[in-house]
Amino acid sequence: VYRYFGNKQDLFWATTLEVMRRIEDRVQEAIVHGDGAIETLRKMSMGYARLFSEDRRYLELFAQQHAEFRFTEPDSHKARHDELTQRCVEVVEEGILSGEIRRVDPVKTVNALGGLVYGNVLHGFYCYENTNQDDRQGILDTVELALNLFLEGLRNPRG
Repeated sequence: VYRYFGNKQDLFWATTLEVMRRIEDRVQEAIVHGDGAIETLRKMSMGYARLFSEDRRYLELFAQQHAEFRFTEPDSHKARHDELTQRCVEVVEEGILSGEIRRVDPVKTVNALGGLVYGNVLHGFYCYENTNQDDRQGILDTVELALNLFLEGLRNPRG
């Protein structure tokens, strides 16, 4: 393994890059099949949450990334993150232009949405109250509830 990756950190970054590719696939699938901006954001977010619920190790990798390697990720990771964020921002912007989404700052909105989904998944797996940490559907139900509250707040009442 070390002949191919060089060291533990290179192996770690290669692994997180693969998870990022899987996230991108889920997001792209939602964009292709979305029905309006809010529904697309919902599908993107639930696809992201399902990926982590399907394999908890992905979530553990991201938690470790933040704990051990914060702000030291390779440029390739930063670029992929920025591209993914930009895709989401474009969905919000399209929703604003169509009148479906009220006027909001698209970048801040995407950051808030990402934090909401990631935070609920993380909390669902690691909270002390969760005695059944394999209750993936319960975690997804909580993410969906939080999404509904957030996305309904984005909806333009005149749209």
